[in-house]
Amino acid sequence: MEHSVRSMTSYCRLEEERGDWKLYLELRSVNSRFLDLHLRMPRWLNPVEEQIRRLVRERLGRGRVELTIRLEGESAPPPSVRCDLAFAKGCKEALESLASELDIDPGLDAASLVSLFRDVIVVEEQEYDTEAAWKALEPSLSRCLDTAVAMSLREGANLQSDLAGRLAFIEERLAEIEALFSQKSGELFSKLRDRLKRVIVDTPLDEGRILQEAALLADRLDITEELVRARSHIAQFRSLFSKGGGVGRTMDFLLQELFREVNTIASKSQDSAIAHFVVDIKGELEKMREQVQNIV
Repeated sequence: MEHSVRSMTSYCRLEEERGDWKLYLELRSVNSRFLDLHLRMPRWLNPVEEQIRRLVRERLGRGRVELTIRLEGESAPPPSVRCDLAFAKGCKEALESLASELDIDPGLDAASLVSLFRDVIVVEEQEYDTEAAWKALEPSLSRCLDTAVAMSLREGANLQSDLAGRLAFIEERLAEIEALFSQKSGELFSKLRDRLKRVIVDTPLDEGRILQEAALLADRLDITEELVRARSHIAQFRSLFSKGGGVGRTMDFLLQELFREVNTIASKSQDSAIAHFVVDIKGELEKMREQVQNIV
């Protein structure tokens, strides 16, 4: 069976060296209605954030994605750390003045001053060659995404196999419903005609008019159109297995339409055996909707 369904569940962890760069990437993806990308990376990579997001969007489509990126090496010098002495002196004098006014011990030391005023210690990012960093990062990110997509395809194959089995089960139940309806349609027509005769016993109507009214009522209870549409939805659903691209939303829509048809069948048939088959079908559709929520 041809396969192109992709799950939104994927994972990749990659460590590579490119030139004097050491790269670490970790990607986790789960289901989401849209692409929800959470990036954790050095701030100096912000100039290439849009390129990173575009690459992830093109490859994964949608899902809640957590992507961690770290770069180390000679081309990524550590940030400089310095003390803002003027700010520190001002903070110290302010605290001593407050302690004097309140006649309390300021209890000042370097650790307490830094903990109270975090801007005393200033971390300054160095200038980076982000273009060179992107040239090193892009191939590694592409490889990481390749691994994630491969995993999502394997997960998608399992989902497709499960969905195909449930579709076959639903088709079997629809065939049994159709057979039952065919067997009982004549009986149903006869009952409707007898019921009409009893209702209009005091009204002079000819047999032709009674048959016409019975036929109209029987037509309202006919489930043929619903069965045809249900099978059409199943055929469209199955065709999505080999379509490729993002098919999860279309699958979800078709399942909603299938729910609509089987609910109408249940309300029109007025038969306990058919109602039992409808319950079976709706149970499978519920399970399918849960699975489809994880398809890209």
